[in-house]
Amino acid sequence: MNDLHGHKVGDRILCHLSELISVNIRDVDLLARWGGDEFVIILPELDLEQAKLACEKLKSLINSNPISCDLSVTCSFGVAQYHLGDTLNELFVRVDKLLYSAKQQGRNTVQT
Repeated sequence: MNDLHGHKVGDRILCHLSELISVNIRDVDLLARWGGDEFVIILPELDLEQAKLACEKLKSLINSNPISCDLSVTCSFGVAQYHLGDTLNELFVRVDKLLYSAKQQGRNTVQT
């Protein structure tokens, strides 16, 4: 988006997405920008299937709420569950592989 529409538009998109997601997750959930155009959403007390359903709902919400009449975005989600003994790196390697898979499958998907 930055290359095509400029950094101002890219920043507007990031703000729009973060606000849209923030008001549509539970108070106990955590949304954080991971870097660039990547976000992390931590959904405590949800199992993998419940987290996948939550991300499917967020994806649909994002799809149905364009930034403006001529600008919309899609999002892909990699959903992984913490396993006892996981390091942060191990967990994020799994998520990264899922996001790579989402990109290969045409984006705008939720991968578990």
